[in-house]
Amino acid sequence: RRLVITQKGYIGLGVTSCVPGDLICVLFGCSTPVLLRRFEEHYTFLGEAYLHGIMNGEAIDRLKRGS
Repeated sequence: RRLVITQKGYIGLGVTSCVPGDLICVLFGCSTPVLLRRFEEHYTFLGEAYLHGIMNGEAIDRLKRGS
């Protein structure tokens, strides 16, 4: 695992192959955030991520509130 810090200041853990510019996404149906890397017109799945403050549905709650 590798320490990650997002542009919004969230701190967490990602796969060792993650680099700045990779995306951490919350996908509907996934129980944890995932790391994606853009490659031309597609995205490559890198693995799961842990982000403090995002793991227990907080991202979905924020989406519903519009924040």
